[in-house]
Amino acid sequence: MGKLLIALTLTLFVAVVIGQPWQ
Repeated sequence: MGKLLIALTLTLFVAVVIGQPWQ
């Protein structure tokens, strides 16, 4: 189940980064 947790975390991180582009 660790793989799924990592996948969800990465997806959430990417969603946050795309949601508010700070550059």
